[in-house]
Amino acid sequence: EKQLVGVGRMVTVVMVGLSMAWVPFIKYLSSEVYIYLQSVQAYISPPIAAVFLVGVFWPRANRYGAISSLVVGAVLGAARFLFELNRGSALVSGSPLLTSLVGINFLHFAVLLFAVSLVVLVGVSLATAPESMAKLRGLTFATLDQAYRPAAGAARSVFTMQVVATIALALFTIGLWVHFA
Repeated sequence: EKQLVGVGRMVTVVMVGLSMAWVPFIKYLSSEVYIYLQSVQAYISPPIAAVFLVGVFWPRANRYGAISSLVVGAVLGAARFLFELNRGSALVSGSPLLTSLVGINFLHFAVLLFAVSLVVLVGVSLATAPESMAKLRGLTFATLDQAYRPAAGAARSVFTMQVVATIALALFTIGLWVHFA
């Protein structure tokens, strides 16, 4: 445990140092810190969200699809970030494809990145061997068995309310996105 704490402290110090060194570069992406944070989040989050959502709802998804999706998403997100930083360079301005990629609003790029991550995750998962159902027990909605499902009574009604609240929140979020997009 001492080694884990030591590594955690060292990583924290390194990450704080990298964060402080990165501060001067924020102005090249946006004049507003909030917009900057949201755009960086839009380059990082979509592959993670795709892996999480598909992993919870689709038992056929596997580790190979997840890793592939995360790698492809990270590469595409980092590429968009770097191209946006170098918007005025000859490389970006000389290519109509890169110019249009950088011209897309970061929120729309996040949706595109999510879709690409989904396609990669599903494609690679279908092309590789599935995980055994015994290994997936309790990890996806499809593999919840009676040991994990709440029994009748109060626990069951709480579970049902949580599912209803989750669906309502998802619909509300989608509605806000559609309204303000």
